[in-house]
Amino acid sequence: VLVPSVPHWPKSSLAVGIMGYSLPGGVGGSFPYEVREVSPGVHELVCSARSLEFNDIELYLLGLVPPESVSPHVVFRDQSITGCGATGETDPITIEDIVAVNGPRVPGYETSRKDFAIATIVLSRGGLLGPEEMAFFNHMAERFEARSELLVTEGFSRLVSKPFYLATGGRATLSSGLN
Repeated sequence: VLVPSVPHWPKSSLAVGIMGYSLPGGVGGSFPYEVREVSPGVHELVCSARSLEFNDIELYLLGLVPPESVSPHVVFRDQSITGCGATGETDPITIEDIVAVNGPRVPGYETSRKDFAIATIVLSRGGLLGPEEMAFFNHMAERFEARSELLVTEGFSRLVSKPFYLATGGRATLSSGLN
């Protein structure tokens, strides 16, 4: 049920998380819907704000919650479903299904990393960056470490986003400053 959508999710209650759903070519698309049950095995897409947080399975895969914290989810059988109010038949998927196919997450929740570090690499032409340029890149890199919502620009839109700490519900930190 999940394989054709790797590395993102199929259109499902899973796609509501940060990873979104898989578009052709393996890129992720935003899934700004809530998935509500209409009747057993049938769900509806309800317009919602784009998620700024990881869903429970994403948190499990990151090692930030134990498997018993993951709720059951549903995957739409018809992956062409789109738009507010659209309904479709769904198949259930549970953490037990995922573990049965892939095995448990190693290391498990108790011993998994909760503090992460990333590197920012800046390439320049014609020489080293000056102090003002380095200050700019350091400021941008440090935004990953923020613990409050941030104003971001996507194309011509300005919106609020959550840095890693908030996107994980305060379960993990990220170190990203330039050294």
